[in-house]
Amino acid sequence: MLDSSKRYLSRKRDIILLTLVLSLVLNAAGYIYYRYEANTIRSEKHSELKAIAELKTNQITDWYKDEEDDAEIISRNPTLVPAIKKWLDFKGESSKQNILQQLEALKEEHGYENILFADKYGKFLLSLEPNIKQIDSTIEACVKKSVAGNKVICTDLFINKIDGKNQLSFVSPITDERLGIIAVLVVDINPDAYLYPLIQTWPTASKSAETILVRKFGNKVLFLNELRHGKNTALKLSIDLSRKEVPAVQVVLGYRGIFEGRDYRGIEVLSDVRPVPGTPWFMIAKVDRKEIFSELYFRTGVIIIVILLLITLFGIGLAWIYHYRQRNIYKELYIKKKELWESQEEFRTTLYSIGDGVITTDTNGNIKQMNHEAERLTGWNETDAKGKNLEVVFVIINEETRKKVTNPAEKVLKEGVVVGLANHTLLVSKDGKEIPIADSGAPIKSESGGVTGVVLVFKDQTKEYTAQRALEESEERLRLALQAANQGIYDLNTQTGEAKVTPEYAKMLGYEPEEFVETNERWIKRLHPDDTERVGKVYQDYIAGKIPEYRVEFRQRTKTGDWKWILSLGKILEVDSKGNPVRMLGTHTDITERKKIEQDLIEAKEWAENSEKLKSEFLAQMSHEIRSPINVILSYVDLIQNNLSEKIDKELLPGFDSIAFAGRRIIRTIDLILNMSDLQLGTYDLNNKEFDIVILLRSLLREYLKPALDKNIKINLEVRASQNNVVSDEYAVNQIFANLLDNAVKYTDEGKISIDISNDKQGKIVVKVSDSGIGISEDYLPVLFTPFSQEEQGYSRKFDGNGLGLSLVKKYCDLLGADISVESVKNKGTTFTVVLPINNNS
Repeated sequence: MLDSSKRYLSRKRDIILLTLVLSLVLNAAGYIYYRYEANTIRSEKHSELKAIAELKTNQITDWYKDEEDDAEIISRNPTLVPAIKKWLDFKGESSKQNILQQLEALKEEHGYENILFADKYGKFLLSLEPNIKQIDSTIEACVKKSVAGNKVICTDLFINKIDGKNQLSFVSPITDERLGIIAVLVVDINPDAYLYPLIQTWPTASKSAETILVRKFGNKVLFLNELRHGKNTALKLSIDLSRKEVPAVQVVLGYRGIFEGRDYRGIEVLSDVRPVPGTPWFMIAKVDRKEIFSELYFRTGVIIIVILLLITLFGIGLAWIYHYRQRNIYKELYIKKKELWESQEEFRTTLYSIGDGVITTDTNGNIKQMNHEAERLTGWNETDAKGKNLEVVFVIINEETRKKVTNPAEKVLKEGVVVGLANHTLLVSKDGKEIPIADSGAPIKSESGGVTGVVLVFKDQTKEYTAQRALEESEERLRLALQAANQGIYDLNTQTGEAKVTPEYAKMLGYEPEEFVETNERWIKRLHPDDTERVGKVYQDYIAGKIPEYRVEFRQRTKTGDWKWILSLGKILEVDSKGNPVRMLGTHTDITERKKIEQDLIEAKEWAENSEKLKSEFLAQMSHEIRSPINVILSYVDLIQNNLSEKIDKELLPGFDSIAFAGRRIIRTIDLILNMSDLQLGTYDLNNKEFDIVILLRSLLREYLKPALDKNIKINLEVRASQNNVVSDEYAVNQIFANLLDNAVKYTDEGKISIDISNDKQGKIVVKVSDSGIGISEDYLPVLFTPFSQEEQGYSRKFDGNGLGLSLVKKYCDLLGADISVESVKNKGTTFTVVLPINNNS
């Protein structure tokens, strides 16, 4: 084979033929690679366009929904709605300024272009921008539509005929419980502020890529944003639906996904087209086809150059192959010999680095190798031991009989199996030293499976041997210590019932050791009648293996007829051939004094609980005494604010707000104390009835909307429950979520509060109250529901409160049979989860 190869490569025509064959192979490989790269680039661009289109679609959908929700929340603002009603009734300048101040704050918060009001017929009422005196016809039509459906309506993107600007407006009716729709809120949004920049940005570097927002406009497609390759096109450029090669036409006609065609410029493009959920808009993400494949053309040129270079190098290389072949053969022989030598050295290094003693022998049992540990243990060095029979160097005896033990190598050579030494084997070294060892012998086999020798591995067990002796001595000392501690020790035959006990046990029960004869039957007769059944069950369960330990407390009658409390511990020491217990050893300890102390502690606990009840009664009485004068103060403050506010200096008005806030805070503290008192005294009577949990929570949200807006907190309510009605105590449920919402607003400086309502698999109502506030530390969570407990204590704490709120929440949940849990991360936020049963009727 080698000579034939040499002759073949020595002819010039053969080298040329081989070079031509390789050229064809390389060209075919280059073409296959080209096709693979083309498909790969196309697939990558498909995935990129899909990801970008999906990302921007989701962003626009979320933005659109948020703006719609914000418009609805503003139209129901509990402070804005009364102000608008008052202004509509009296047209007072102070009422108007109050409205404009609130609108200015909302404009800054949400980034609106303008906020204005119209009547339910679409006529202009009031605008934040003073130069606006009328309403565009598009908005007027949308106002009538919103009033007819009593819901939030979007105008879609349009050109305002009054100022000529591109605009998007959300329209929401403002309702009064008694009068119905009293006005309509219109919030104007400048698309240049967020929507257009969101559409126009592209996450990667590209010369032609762009995203486009379109909608159907009659028999045309209207482009809603400014285009990358066109100027002044937003809401002005449109394309006829007959141009089906354009991606924008295809998406309006119902096509979804990747589409290759020509864009509004007539340029070939690759695009991803899809609708924007919740809006009348469609999204197109596209890139010029020429840009996509520009990299492929470059790679094709590189492939051609590489193939030419490879063919050239291969031709040159073939000319030198024969010249180097013979030299390579010798080089390979040298390398193999070196590898064999290195393998042998690796084996020797491994052998001599093993921590256990290792000896290898031939088929006659004569020693071939010993490592350093084997030399140390046997007292022989490897040079002297080589060639000697293993029994001369490796001498082992039985520790107890002192007889010589058969060398394990003999059995290994005879049977070809792995063997080990029995326990209590001693190695007698060359100098006569006896060392406890554990060893094993294994056959060394050839490739054919025959035994060619033995490897013996043995370990010095002096430390283990010493530790075992120390353990036995420790057990003996423990037995003596038990005797010294005046504890009774028993040794019970579990099958016959006979028992041996120490004198201390007899004296413990008032007997003299010589007159005390113990059996299982006598021991049972001395048990207190109230303990007999319980103790018997523990004993039987332990004997049967149902419990892991025997530990029981009971009373036993002494010789004088008194009762002593005994702690009994025991452990099974022996079992018969069937695994049944035979022998049990244990201790009896007099714990009469300990039991007396425990009884004293129980009585002390009862006294403390009675004291707590008296304290609760006192708090309830004091709270009733304080509540009445505070209610009078709040009534007068409310009277002044509602009827005399225009006659009082405006600088004094905030003072009345402070008085009202402080008064309500005192009333809330009193309510918390009274509620806690009722719950602790057990005087709270449940008043169960059916009500809608969603209506209850929405009512609570109206109360906390103003303080939340003052702190730039966004509140979101999401209802995912199919069953909203619950039969329970409405006041108790209201108190649970009022306290949770109060804490969420109090401990959140800026961010959001979310309320999620759903049903679990059993149909129970699950309410989650989440905030992005300061969170709760892991160390404080275990005492979170403890009365008067707060994470920050003393004068340095930042937040008001008395520490009763969450304690009341837990007590109300327990009273209603509801579950409450909390998850919190410090400085990131907190989530309380309350699971309410559908029916709380007993």
